[in-house]
Amino acid sequence: MYANQGKEIIIPEVDCSETECISDFELRCKKRTKYPGACSLDYQAAMQVVCEILGWDFKRNCRKGVGMYGRCEAFARGNEEQGRGTLHGHCLVWLHGFNKVRDSLFDPDPDKRQRSREELEKFVDKHFCSNYEYCSDLKVIHNQCQKEGKIVDMFEEVDDQKLRDCRSESFRNECQGKVLHCKFCKEDGKNSGESFLSTVSLSNMAMESWKKKLMNLDGDTGRIIRNDIEFPLSRDRCDLMTYRYPLDESNVNSSFFYDLQVRDLIATRRMNEHDWKHRASCFNYGKECRFPFPKKATDVTTFEEDNDKEEKGTLWRSLEKEAIKVFPFVIDSKRPLGSQYLNTHCKYITKTLGCNSNVQIGSPRCIFYVVHYSTKSTQKEDRGIDFDRIGKQVIRRIQKEEQKLVSQGLQYAPSTDDDTCFREGLCRFLIGMSVHLSQDVVSAPMAHLLLSQRGSRFNFSHDFQDLLLGQMLNKLNGEEPGDFVLRRKNRSESGDVVMWPDYSVNDYLYRPNSMEDMCFYEFIASCDRIHMSFNKMNNTDHTGMPILQDGEFAFQFDHPGRRYCYLKKSQKLKIPKISMPKGMICDLEELELDQLEPSDNA
Repeated sequence: MYANQGKEIIIPEVDCSETECISDFELRCKKRTKYPGACSLDYQAAMQVVCEILGWDFKRNCRKGVGMYGRCEAFARGNEEQGRGTLHGHCLVWLHGFNKVRDSLFDPDPDKRQRSREELEKFVDKHFCSNYEYCSDLKVIHNQCQKEGKIVDMFEEVDDQKLRDCRSESFRNECQGKVLHCKFCKEDGKNSGESFLSTVSLSNMAMESWKKKLMNLDGDTGRIIRNDIEFPLSRDRCDLMTYRYPLDESNVNSSFFYDLQVRDLIATRRMNEHDWKHRASCFNYGKECRFPFPKKATDVTTFEEDNDKEEKGTLWRSLEKEAIKVFPFVIDSKRPLGSQYLNTHCKYITKTLGCNSNVQIGSPRCIFYVVHYSTKSTQKEDRGIDFDRIGKQVIRRIQKEEQKLVSQGLQYAPSTDDDTCFREGLCRFLIGMSVHLSQDVVSAPMAHLLLSQRGSRFNFSHDFQDLLLGQMLNKLNGEEPGDFVLRRKNRSESGDVVMWPDYSVNDYLYRPNSMEDMCFYEFIASCDRIHMSFNKMNNTDHTGMPILQDGEFAFQFDHPGRRYCYLKKSQKLKIPKISMPKGMICDLEELELDQLEPSDNA
């Protein structure tokens, strides 16, 4: 669509021939390569839809009401590119009231703690799932034993050791993702590899069952399943059915290719199924998948607390509450048989965008990890791998040639001096060029996104404002606050240039009396300093001070810039960025808040 602006676009039907599916795939690859900016535009459009889902006005960058998950207070998104150059985002969402629920998860009152955990489990069940949601009356046929029955009656999960082997970097290829065992084959003593099957094989069996069930309906709707369509469906056809999923009208008990259950199964498997082969990044931190897939099947959503060892707990202190000990936790959503490799996702996003969504809910440690991951340097992924590889190959080739000359005793021959200088110069040039360019190479879609976002790969719901705590403490201790900006304004009546030192802490220290009860943090978050225009500075009252309008506040007399700027309440809260020397503020533990007579050090 973005690569063909203003042109009519014809895309194949989902029940087209296999040749048309392959041609469509090749065409999309060609368009993505020729118009990489279109990939960025498509990604940005998808992120706008996500904002709408969250209840956030993308254009005005403010809350517009209650979103799917509740009232969104704020969000932050880090945009990244994968090794193949496609864009994806890591988004953190702050929901109204969620902190209270999270804080109550470890409340000293066991009843309150249990209610909070149950509420969180209900929230996860309502909005997210790790479930293909096969029909309870769906019957499948296992080709090995030719038995037919419901999934729960026919299959069982393999033992825990087998599941762990499937996560292992060493045994994954041997296991091939086969986490289900046929009960009938087991009873008959057939324990061969064919009696075990993977979650993908089970989904193919489910599609075969739906195909037989819906063939009669296809005749009533005027649609006939083509004889040349192979089952299981090819990857190209699954791609086509997935990206058309948000566009097509799907209904329950419709024709096979337009049946809601079939389309949901294909889109969910294509976008949210963790490949049993895993990826190299799965083993970044060890020999087992770090996510970790496959996960055990469970019939209910559970709150899992990692409290088997006391040292795993963290003591959370507060000025207003007693200290409580919290442990790492995760929410394991309902995961029936056949969904062991399925990541926790949002069904609505799958239907609306036809894309992957991976949801994580957990302790503040989880939030810290997501923030760290989404804000990490992507230079390793962004650098020009092909350029590096070719440059290093050339350097190695030159070094081999030089070693060959040394072995033949020709290194110092007069006829090779010029060649030696050339080789050394070329080596230095290639190394320098490699070091320089590898720091600035990004893919074309990411380059387009950076240009669209003024050079930043991050999106925030709120702006930031510096809170210079170290400067404030220096001022209160009678020391020089630190560096300042020497601002220059218009000339005075004598014709001299007016210049004044601009310390940000002066704005708070000489704030209006109406803001006397406002703390430094709240002041930074909710107030803007506005610099006056020349016309406003010249429009003065009888005291020589500029005339201010309603909602505009003058600084107190000692503020050096009170004639040139004023305060105004922000239309939208800003996030203070606290800057202070290390160790300037003590830990709450050192204040001895639980002691009636604290020590002198406290």
